Amino acid sequence: MNDAPEMLAADRHRLLREHLMDEISRDQAAAAPRARRWPVWLAPPLVVAAAMAGVLATASHHDSAPPPPPPAATSSAPATAAELLERAAREAAARPAVPATRSQFLYTRTVSSGAYHPEPYSRQMWKALDGRTQGLIIDPTFGTAKNPEGRAALVPNVQGEPASIVFPDHDYLAALPTDPAQLLARVRAEGSGKSGQPDAEAFRAIGELIHGELLTPGVRAAFYRAAALIPGVTLVPDVVDATGRPGIAVALVSPEGTGDGAARSEWIFDPTGRTYLGRREVQVTDGREAKAGTVLFTNVTVETAVVDRAEQQPVR
Repeated sequence: MNDAPEMLAADRHRLLREHLMDEISRDQAAAAPRARRWPVWLAPPLVVAAAMAGVLATASHHDSAPPPPPPAATSSAPATAAELLERAAREAAARPAVPATRSQFLYTRTVSSGAYHPEPYSRQMWKALDGRTQGLIIDPTFGTAKNPEGRAALVPNVQGEPASIVFPDHDYLAALPTDPAQLLARVRAEGSGKSGQPDAEAFRAIGELIHGELLTPGVRAAFYRAAALIPGVTLVPDVVDATGRPGIAVALVSPEGTGDGAARSEWIFDPTGRTYLGRREVQVTDGREAKAGTVLFTNVTVETAVVDRAEQQPVR
């Protein structure tokens, strides 16, 4: 077996960032790229990482996805997307900050499935918090005869761009404004491409940050509240995540989905709206390669940790 990680080709870079390394085929990503070419970093979905599930481990201990809050605090489901996002914001703000330095790595273990890989599979990623140091992905869907584990080098900011919403690093994210309107303005200024769908791009950019980055409690809460300001965000009841857990989602429909049809991007929370579970993208109208109702991809983070080097496993 070849243990040396392979550098991801350009189409894989685009794929991993646009759907936070979720289930859209590389051939389709190359055939129908979005207007903005996102860098590769996580969670994506990118997030979540405290970033994703709201609780991150340190190198000395780890956490799986957090359990739902106790029943006494979760008797009713939110009635609107705004109510859900406010609940999620309050829950995020109440969580402790996760200590980390720029020299460390964010470890995530996710479970994914989708139209092109119906059977759930697990992926591991080590993303450098400085945004530039080479990390590592181990993804069985990248496997080859010479590289059966699917090991690939992860270099988030290949172009060496200044830190931004599109190319974040640890210090940049920690310094983001916590006023929701100001934060949304920053996302629109730095994270929108030229697709002509600014609301959809803002929703996707925020979703990838909450799914795939280590965020302070205040910034995470502000991202939820900023999302509530985006026109067209709706509540979707009775959804399930990639591990089969029931939940409720906030979502936004983009007219540009896989196969030329419209698609709905969903952020899935536990049934009370307090705990983030994962993401899902669903085809809304028939396209060339996906029918309405097709789950294009779904992804949840089942374990996160801050570790000192790529390939280091959390203490379990």
